[in-house]
Amino acid sequence: MAGLVENIQAQALDANVKVSDLLRRVKVAAVKLKLDDASEWVDRELKGYAQNDIVPAYRQTIGQLKAHSRFHGIIPVSGDAEWVRNICKNPVLESIAKVEALAGDGSEELVAKVHGSIESAMNKAHGTPGTEYYIHSSQAIFLDVLDQVRTLVLDWSIELERAGILGEGIDFSVEEKNIAVKVASTIHIENFTGHLHQGEVSGDQNRSIVASNDQSMNTIALPLLLKQIIEAVQVGVCNEIERNALLATIRRLSGGS
Repeated sequence: MAGLVENIQAQALDANVKVSDLLRRVKVAAVKLKLDDASEWVDRELKGYAQNDIVPAYRQTIGQLKAHSRFHGIIPVSGDAEWVRNICKNPVLESIAKVEALAGDGSEELVAKVHGSIESAMNKAHGTPGTEYYIHSSQAIFLDVLDQVRTLVLDWSIELERAGILGEGIDFSVEEKNIAVKVASTIHIENFTGHLHQGEVSGDQNRSIVASNDQSMNTIALPLLLKQIIEAVQVGVCNEIERNALLATIRRLSGGS
């Protein structure tokens, strides 16, 4: 009878096994072996990440900023590369089950709305009232998250096997549990590598999936937009606390300039 670790390996290699089901089996193994870092990682993947959580690198994505204008249609925004890049950071915070539901065949386009305060400041500075800003990215980002999680699980299970931990049925021997205690500091399922704070960028992480191909060649340039936005906030936001908070967010997005 195959042990739990070998079953995890087999399921990680089987594309027909849902990643959410695979992770639940990983959680059983991690809890029984008292591998707390793996158990915590699985819980985050199953429940989803909060706005201020440390987000693994494979869940951090960069989309393309586009303006949705009533008069000009969908217009790509270009210009200050670092400013646009910071706005377009759009981590995948959803639970793995929702990621599976959203993945589809990877051919659609995703849009996530830019936070209202940043959008209002951009419109005031650019003189474009009513324009909405969205971060566009490919639906394939969800497929990539699923693939990366599956690979992490496979690598983790291989390391357990190398350490002599296979299990029997859904349990482990006393000897295997003792081995796990000794190797816990060297076998990790995932090392979190960055802290990404959503803050004022994309709000509640609401996403829409649309089937669209934007052929527009028009762009909104941003070489002076950062300065214009700051000036618009300084003049147009009367409440000092709100004004200072919004200016701090804008400067953070621009890299502190």
